[in-house]
Amino acid sequence: MRKHKKLYTLLTVLLLTFTMFIQFSCSSEGATRLSETNIVMTAGTNKKLKLRQAKGAVEWSSSNKNIVSVNEKGRVYALKGGTAYIKAKTKKKTYKCKVVVVGFNKEKLTLSKKKKFTLKVRNSKARKWYSGNKKIATVTSKGVVKAKKSGKTTIVCITRTGRKIKCKVYVPKLENASTKMVVETTREVEVVNTANACRWSSSSGEVAAVDNNGTVQALKAGKTTIKCKTGNAVLEYDLTVINPNNLVTKRADLPDNTKVDQIDVTVTGYPNNRTYSIYKQNGKKNTSEQFPHYMQGHGCSASSLTTVLSAYAGVTYKPTYMIETVERQYFGDEWVKNYSKKDTNDSKSRPMPISLYGMTKILEGYGVRYKYVRDFSDSLAKQEIEAHLRTGNPVIFVVAAKSRKDGAVANKWTSGYHCMTMLGMTDTKKVIVADSVDRSSSIFGNNQRIKYASLGELIGYMFPCTNTTSTSIYWSGKASSGGYILINPQNQ
Repeated sequence: MRKHKKLYTLLTVLLLTFTMFIQFSCSSEGATRLSETNIVMTAGTNKKLKLRQAKGAVEWSSSNKNIVSVNEKGRVYALKGGTAYIKAKTKKKTYKCKVVVVGFNKEKLTLSKKKKFTLKVRNSKARKWYSGNKKIATVTSKGVVKAKKSGKTTIVCITRTGRKIKCKVYVPKLENASTKMVVETTREVEVVNTANACRWSSSSGEVAAVDNNGTVQALKAGKTTIKCKTGNAVLEYDLTVINPNNLVTKRADLPDNTKVDQIDVTVTGYPNNRTYSIYKQNGKKNTSEQFPHYMQGHGCSASSLTTVLSAYAGVTYKPTYMIETVERQYFGDEWVKNYSKKDTNDSKSRPMPISLYGMTKILEGYGVRYKYVRDFSDSLAKQEIEAHLRTGNPVIFVVAAKSRKDGAVANKWTSGYHCMTMLGMTDTKKVIVADSVDRSSSIFGNNQRIKYASLGELIGYMFPCTNTTSTSIYWSGKASSGGYILINPQNQ
């Protein structure tokens, strides 16, 4: 009887144990849980998490979206070095997964040119560093990044555990920025090579305003600084807002000695300053083997034309090329007829210079806008030319040996007729004259390619046309070369 009782007890215990085991197994197989609760990831990689045996909707979230992010399907994205938790929330419970990201303290870096930033490795140790393009940015063995020039590159670090972590580096710059703007104009300034939005500002909102898109609006004359903050970079430039028709060049900014065969001179212009190439017509490198005497006597017209085209058409022709190639291309038979004359010291038998009228045809061919004023009164010419020069645009003109004004110095500018170019005005109200011939050093000193004179004086040596309908390509007297040519007039 006792044996049966012991056997019965043993069977009961076994049955209870088996029942509990079955219940535990069934309970374990049906439990809701995350596929992983601890993850080590490299920045820039991604991994799928699953909430197994979940019933109903699952809401995914990150405790730090700057380090890791997660989408609605549980895909985890490692962004930069650090530690965060991914949470999967159901109606009844929240489940967590710890994510350790091996990476930098910055996932992407926007850095100003010549500036530095130290990248730090988190959750590991660095073994090796290198830059994808050292011309854009370099990196030291301690992770110090230095921006070199505008562009994009990648800084790479190999950790002691063999992981490769990367940081995209951007070195931005401003495009279409101008240091000068005229009142009531706008300009769209763009930031290129940046990974971040730009926060724009103007140091003087009364002078110029700038919106969130980088559109600068000039409001009144004055100075301001336009600034863009993007990532770790600060880009800025000084802006001067000017009233229209009031552009002058500081005398101190012009060269003191211009007695050379060729010189480039920059004068104030809008929207950018203009640089002119000025030649000495009988300089050693500028004389013509084909027409040597012509260059000495008449090369001034070709020199004036090349000076204007250098700033307005982007071509740097020498006066000889203008005569022998450009003029020939434009005028054909007229050119052959003119230059078939014997090239001697006799001014009556040698070729004549291109006329002001002829110059307008070449200006048209190069797309340079102009206004040819053939007939004028001194008072109206002074008013028009000064207003034009103050817009930052030049004037081509011809002078005679004798001024029409009493007391003027005879032969000061020429012993016959001579073509020159007014480039602009100085802050001392003097006209900046580009002259291809040397004159008296007692009057002009070392300044020979560039000379200075009052506008009233120059107009006295100028003369109107005697025939306002002349279409002579080459000099035929005052009929085709009187008056003046306004380059890029602003009222047309």
